[in-house]
Amino acid sequence: RQRQMCIRDSLERAMVALEWFTGRNMLGEPLYEPSTGACHDGLEPHEVNKNCGAEAPVPCLAALQAIARVAARASPSSSPL
Repeated sequence: RQRQMCIRDSLERAMVALEWFTGRNMLGEPLYEPSTGACHDGLEPHEVNKNCGAEAPVPCLAALQAIARVAARASPSSSPL
């Protein structure tokens, strides 16, 4: 039971992080482009910063990896990561 709660909490946190990159942010604009894998650097006061350096893709990919890990651990037939 406690393991399930921990998995659910981890998944919720990772989803919140990923949703920020996909448009659930103060501008309502996505920073991550799944079709290309590009991720914009951040938000300006009124628009998305169009630069695509390393500072944004790293946490975006970390959120994606966390979701994949939690999903794998939630599956009883999967091996631990």
